[in-house]
Amino acid sequence: MDTELGPLSYGNPEKENQFTKPYSEQTGQLIDAQVRALIGEAFRKTMDLLTEKRADVEKVAKLLIEKEVLSRADLERLLGKRPFQDKLHELLGTEAATQDPEHVPGTTSAPVTDSPRANPPSSTPPASSV
Repeated sequence: MDTELGPLSYGNPEKENQFTKPYSEQTGQLIDAQVRALIGEAFRKTMDLLTEKRADVEKVAKLLIEKEVLSRADLERLLGKRPFQDKLHELLGTEAATQDPEHVPGTTSAPVTDSPRANPPSSTPPASSV
């Protein structure tokens, strides 16, 4: 939040296609400047992080070329344990994160392939007989 702009909201879904702005040209320029500053700072932090972790990024890239799909266990073998506490079990209310690092509830462990499926789903609903 910017001290000059303060906490503001200019969105109005009911008037989505309006042609006038609900703020002045000066306020619009302040908003644009803040957006540019936020994006610039995020870009700088990202570049710094990628530069700092370049060796790790290259390791992951090489393994991705070999395997195409990496699991959490693959990444932990390659880069080591995460430097922070895993919060998955807290979010799910279980001990799932410590039981099986390969499996996250709600996901499948089937490998992704480029081959077409035997019976691709139809894009049209089945016709009903009346």
